[in-house]
Amino acid sequence: MHGVVKSSSTTTKLRVVFDASAKTTTGWSLNDILLPGPCLYPKITDILIKFRLHRVAVSADISKMFREVELSELDRDLHRFLWRPESGKPLQEARMTRLTFGVTSSPFLATQVLRQVATDHQSEYPAASTVVLEDFYVDDCLTGAESEDEAIQLRAELNTLLNCAGMILRKWRSSSERVLNSIPEILREKESTQPLPLPQGFQKTLGIHWNTREDTFYVAIPTVNNVNVSSTTKRSIASQAAQVFDLLGFHSPSVLFVKILLQKLWQLKLGWDDPVPETILCDWQRWRDDLHLLSAYPISRCYLQAGKSVLQLELHGFSDASEAAYGAVVYLRVLYHDSTVSTSLIMAKSKVSPLKHVTIPKLELCGALLLSKLLSYVCHVLHISTGSVYAWTDSSIVLHWLQTPTHLLKTFVANRVGEILSNISQDRWRHVPTKSNPADIASRGCLPSQLVTSELWWMGPPWLSQSPIFWPENPLTTQTNLPELKKPRLTMTTTVRMDFSDRFSSYNHLLRITAWIRRFIRNSRKSKNLRNTCSHLTTEEINRAEIHVLQIHQQREFSEDIKAIQKGRQVSNHSSLRYLNPIMGSEGLLRVGGRLRNSQLTSSQKHPIILNGKTHLTHILIDYHHHLHHHAGPSLLIRAGSRGGFRGFEPPLSKCII
Repeated sequence: MHGVVKSSSTTTKLRVVFDASAKTTTGWSLNDILLPGPCLYPKITDILIKFRLHRVAVSADISKMFREVELSELDRDLHRFLWRPESGKPLQEARMTRLTFGVTSSPFLATQVLRQVATDHQSEYPAASTVVLEDFYVDDCLTGAESEDEAIQLRAELNTLLNCAGMILRKWRSSSERVLNSIPEILREKESTQPLPLPQGFQKTLGIHWNTREDTFYVAIPTVNNVNVSSTTKRSIASQAAQVFDLLGFHSPSVLFVKILLQKLWQLKLGWDDPVPETILCDWQRWRDDLHLLSAYPISRCYLQAGKSVLQLELHGFSDASEAAYGAVVYLRVLYHDSTVSTSLIMAKSKVSPLKHVTIPKLELCGALLLSKLLSYVCHVLHISTGSVYAWTDSSIVLHWLQTPTHLLKTFVANRVGEILSNISQDRWRHVPTKSNPADIASRGCLPSQLVTSELWWMGPPWLSQSPIFWPENPLTTQTNLPELKKPRLTMTTTVRMDFSDRFSSYNHLLRITAWIRRFIRNSRKSKNLRNTCSHLTTEEINRAEIHVLQIHQQREFSEDIKAIQKGRQVSNHSSLRYLNPIMGSEGLLRVGGRLRNSQLTSSQKHPIILNGKTHLTHILIDYHHHLHHHAGPSLLIRAGSRGGFRGFEPPLSKCII
């Protein structure tokens, strides 16, 4: 157990936190055997983006949220601790009965209780339930309403809903004086400027501050102490730059300025504590001296103008790239019923270019991909239809890539084009001149003094506040030398006749393999007790395998002749078999017809099987009979072959040396 002091808190400056990660005698801690549970609350950027959409904003947090949730009786023994009221008194053993700070599952359990209360009472308090499910970050609430009356009603409904779980909302803040006066003073926040709830570890010194009187945001920038120039190293620059916590990227161009400096230090292969070169040191000092200007720059909280009725909301995103970095920025364009327009910066993001050289068009494509992700994300958060989304880039090559089928593009470009189009359809992309592209600032970086005076960055291009007839037109023409296209390949195809028998050099081996395959097929179609499990092949199986092999051979070599005979017609006059008067035998094999049918010879001698003498199968068949008859010569082999039913070819026996 230890105490955590939070001096910025106006209520509980000292919190007791238990060390549930302390190992026991078994070598395990309580946190080791607990699961943290899934994240149930939305992203903090979701809440901040939606928070700016309310005309009247309110915020609060739940008083002692963990202490309002009881532990199950079965779990309390795992939350034992030692305690004594005074140092001289004996130790006592106690059990926690409520959720404990420091236990890994406590945030999930508390959030689940809160969400369960909202779900159970959703029909009674629909507005408050929606706020609990969508606008709470752990125990902090950031929400609002369209009017002061609605905000007062929402606050009352939230109080009633949370009272069902024994929870109390306190530290209320609001952009409206009237709403604030409707809240008991003991439940109000004492100060008018307070940090918005941020993830653990950033709440102390970093984050966005909300001035309720002016209804403006200020990004908290830590004070940079005057450091001896000679002691400036890569470590100190990285440490001070990391303290600028800008959730929505309002100051991303200035943060990028330092990131580029750090990348240069990496390229110089300096150690963490090596002195910084003079050129980089001068730029760093200029940035550090201007840093205080960022925390003093007010950003309007609400996207909407007071007293005006909204007609339409549009999202406009811009992307750009330079050799140093690429970036994207998204604006909300609000069109009112009186035909006036207002624009607000919603979100921005910048990334430094890879150390490995990448061409500018590819970096522009990476910027477009980053923009598509931002637009898709903001679209989802604000529930804006894709028909009201516009994506702008000053790269005509990127626009041509987006119009090109991905199978024609090389892998790097094709993958990114496919992902971009899955986020934002091709018809939403447009061309913008570089001079009016605010993402140009996000891709090059700038000093804080330059950023706070840039109207292009904070409001977007001037024509964005005008009618669409004044927007830039798409000057795209046919691109003749579009880079990153796949080179056309000339493909030549040839037909190679391949048969199963071509794999064998032995006719006997071919028959036996075919017989085993045929047995396997038959067994696969039968139940286990009816299968043939004999370890050797029978003569009948080999004979049937031979008929099967010869049928396949004839279908391949004489398919047209077989079709004609099966239909009762004569073979074609152009057929090589026209003089053999072919007939179809009972086993489905093509045989020689003619006058021998009236002779006293056996059936196989009167009607020999017809084969193509130039095929591999015929060659291994002849070789089989050649060895079977002890290397018989051509004459003897033909006579033996005649008795076996084969004739009509000259045996290729020239290779036999016997």
